[in-house]
Amino acid sequence: MQNGPDERSIPGNTIAVQADMPFSGLTSFGTAFLSKFECSQMPHPLLENITLVDTPGVLSGEKQRTQRSYEFTGVTSWFAAKSDLILLLFDPHKLDISDEFKRVIASLQGHDDKIRVVLNKADQVDTQQLMRVYGALMWSLGKVQNTPEVSRVYIGSFNDKPIDEDLTGPLGKELFEKEQDDLLTDLKNIPKKACDRCINEFVKRARAAKIHAYIISHLKKEMPAMMGKAKTQKKLIDNLEDVFVKRKVNQKIKAIEQSTYHPSDGAHIGPEPTTDRFVVVMNGPDERSISGNTIAVHVDMPFSGLTSFGTAFLSKFECSQMPNPLLENITLVDTPGVLSGEKQRTQRSYEFTGVTSWFAAKSDLILLLFDPHKLDISDEFKRVIASLQGHDDKIRVVLNKADQVDTQQLMRVYGALMWSLGKVQNTPEVSRGLGKDRSFNDKPIDEDLTGPLGKELFKKEQDDLLTDLKNIPKKACDRRINEFVKRARAVKIHAYIISHLKKEMPAMMGKAKTQKKLIDNLEDVFVKIQKEHHLPAGDFPNVEKFKEVLSGYNFDKFEKLKPKLIQGVDDMLGYDIPELLKNFKNPYD
Repeated sequence: MQNGPDERSIPGNTIAVQADMPFSGLTSFGTAFLSKFECSQMPHPLLENITLVDTPGVLSGEKQRTQRSYEFTGVTSWFAAKSDLILLLFDPHKLDISDEFKRVIASLQGHDDKIRVVLNKADQVDTQQLMRVYGALMWSLGKVQNTPEVSRVYIGSFNDKPIDEDLTGPLGKELFEKEQDDLLTDLKNIPKKACDRCINEFVKRARAAKIHAYIISHLKKEMPAMMGKAKTQKKLIDNLEDVFVKRKVNQKIKAIEQSTYHPSDGAHIGPEPTTDRFVVVMNGPDERSISGNTIAVHVDMPFSGLTSFGTAFLSKFECSQMPNPLLENITLVDTPGVLSGEKQRTQRSYEFTGVTSWFAAKSDLILLLFDPHKLDISDEFKRVIASLQGHDDKIRVVLNKADQVDTQQLMRVYGALMWSLGKVQNTPEVSRGLGKDRSFNDKPIDEDLTGPLGKELFKKEQDDLLTDLKNIPKKACDRRINEFVKRARAVKIHAYIISHLKKEMPAMMGKAKTQKKLIDNLEDVFVKIQKEHHLPAGDFPNVEKFKEVLSGYNFDKFEKLKPKLIQGVDDMLGYDIPELLKNFKNPYD
């Protein structure tokens, strides 16, 4: 459905060959599809900036036994790749997800950032039924969508009839209006985001082409020159996952299956399911949202390093810009909530702890938020805390929503949190900066629940946390030097390790066996290097992680140690950096 000079309908076979229409790619689905495709044109102000595509309803029940005459999921996937927004509509009276709908959802993989799930015709049930229907839909989606992040579901009704307040009640009417406003905001923002979407799709295709080239060239290289070509080709296809790992594609671009072969506005803060992505909130000339693939290749943005986590991650990453005096000096990063309970059985499509570690290294302050009603530390949260090792001075633990319990309960919750953290954090020091903050919201403290003691406590704790936040610009210079020194020390340790592994390799025979032995006994190797060069144990990398990295390299090709370069690093740390600190003052003091 698109804008036109008058109301008319153009059949699919005609519109697919029109030079000024973007539908020529649909000819690949054949005449059987084109006979089921048409373009409806009409003069309308809305359609000047937006083109709508209405698809047939998916088959369910007995209808599924009859096959369509064209590839339905292929067509939906084609449109999805070229769309700015995808609405999945569900009927409250037909919530079962059919096999065809499952295939459609699978075909939309890689377009998660475009999808909006809508519970349509929701005004046909009362509020109690609506809650049950909503729960049933979430239950069904949870079984179908192979992702641990909870989908955002909008509640509304696509018709021009007024809401039946006798059925829905005043609460239902207010809910529909809020949900409708959210969805309309997404629709109105489509033209604003058109340029970002085009760049985003282009970057995704470019990355896919790059990975495709790596795979094809590697398969070509593995083929024998003469005999056994058919056998080798079959073996490569059967062991394709191992081929991906061998080529380092999986280590550089995460989740190839989820991101390579399948061609929101602003930060949503609140209860689940709003926290399904990494959102960077920063200053900008106007309010806009930039997709992850686009911002990762932005020259004047510091996010190019995130491309190593692949398109699967970048589709769950976005930048929200807005003009705000606070954001002129501070950039905020909101992460998805960590998985717990049953959700942990479903793996994320990207390396979550790797991403959090990347952001942690570049952050000035890290806030770990805990809910007083959910204090259990899940396995994923343990891995996140472990990945923050080396950034202890930046971490502040915050007991959020603490104004939802009274003073007695707060003390018990505080003790339970400290008990849980004591089991997870591998340090004898008690965590400092545990702010019993009242809550990250703008509602007043409920003094009837917390009492005057609780209110005073929240005020003091909030002031301490705000002081830390206000001091971020003042400490920015010191932080940068601190990070630079840490990196320099890490490079020095790395050089010692690499040169030692090179030195241990035999000149001729048994190289593979020796390399395997060195990796298996890497902890003993670290101890040996530490004693030989009088290095601090705390500067050495994580043994298990380093083993994983080393397994993809040939030790024989490592460089030998160059003492002059090591001496240069020592001189820089011992003399140049202290001299630099004497000459420069902090501009924020």
